[in-house]
Amino acid sequence: MKLDLSEHCIQTEIKRRYNRSISRYFKLEKEDPQLEADIEVLKTALENLDFPHLRSAHAALAGGQGDPVVELAAGDAGGVVVRLDGRTVD
Repeated sequence: MKLDLSEHCIQTEIKRRYNRSISRYFKLEKEDPQLEADIEVLKTALENLDFPHLRSAHAALAGGQGDPVVELAAGDAGGVVVRLDGRTVD
């Protein structure tokens, strides 16, 4: 999923996406497997990513740096992967 960091950092964007997704989930009348998968990725990111390190190592992840392409995806062994302009960030 693509993240919009034009106005805030990666951590804030992920928290906002997670909260909106949870809200949508409880309003659904039938299951949405994609929404459930997105919620799981967002939850894993919130629990496992080192946000201070990401923001300091990659200025674009601190937000307000124009319009970089930032993506969040499921990774190996239940983890998550952050990609910045197509490159995986550590």
